[in-house]
Amino acid sequence: MPAEGLRGAVTRSSSRPHDSAPSPGRAGSEGLAKRTGNIGSRCGRLRGIGGLSQQRGAVGAKREARVTETEIDPLDRLSGNKNVVQGGLFSALSLPLAAITPMPLVKSRQRVADHGEVFTPAWMVEAILDLVKGETERIDSRFLEPACGNGNFLVQILRRKLAAVELKYGKSDFERRHYALLGLMCIYGIELLPDNIAACRANLLEIFAEYLNLDPSDDLYRAAFYVLSQNLVHGDALTMRAHDALPISFAEWGYLGKGRFQRRDFRLDNLTIFSSDGSLFAQNGKHEIFKPTKTYSPMTVGELVAIAPEVIV
Repeated sequence: MPAEGLRGAVTRSSSRPHDSAPSPGRAGSEGLAKRTGNIGSRCGRLRGIGGLSQQRGAVGAKREARVTETEIDPLDRLSGNKNVVQGGLFSALSLPLAAITPMPLVKSRQRVADHGEVFTPAWMVEAILDLVKGETERIDSRFLEPACGNGNFLVQILRRKLAAVELKYGKSDFERRHYALLGLMCIYGIELLPDNIAACRANLLEIFAEYLNLDPSDDLYRAAFYVLSQNLVHGDALTMRAHDALPISFAEWGYLGKGRFQRRDFRLDNLTIFSSDGSLFAQNGKHEIFKPTKTYSPMTVGELVAIAPEVIV
């Protein structure tokens, strides 16, 4: 699936040409100021992209300036620069007032230059997930985000999975808790930057804990903490190595019922190779294409917490 961190800058563009035709009997900018005056008084400040710049106040502001598309740094739009984007003329004319303020898509220019870091806007995340809507709403469907950032995609996938849990198992607290953990177990991510992977883990844990009303001392909270430490990896998806230079491995989790979970570990680089001769069908007839590097005995939530005391806080 597409990765917000694969760092392609995506912005919403307006279909309105930046040189609008003048209104009858008035200069172009003067007529446009009249038509947008009410919006200007409500927003406080209008900055024209390819048109008018109007300071705070009522219609007929004294100062006007023209700004062309080429004069605006794209990073100003992505980062939500208030001088150029917030309350911009095109936004004001084409979007509801509640949608005028954009979501920052970059943290800093330096991070864009060094890592190509640009985050995916929320509206686009939802649109992309809707392309595989059925899978996002299946509790045990697995998703890997190879450049997960702070979790824009994974957060919404978890929300959809938890909604499915509530719909199917909401009447049984035992099943609800365990299937919610299974939904979390089926979410994976890789992120190059340490602050992003920490934020991603925290965001997912917060949503999970809020759904089940968990306290940090609850075993299920501690189990979720451990699962996220295994499933969300600080590393490089291109080299398939973690930050410590070791090959990235993922845990495959399964729910056996009656509160017991099964875990098997797989190396990511092995999962991307079909066969030594490169043929997609060379493994036909074999019982299992991918062999785990380690298989664990079935375990309960309490046993899951007990195997990793070093990561529990």
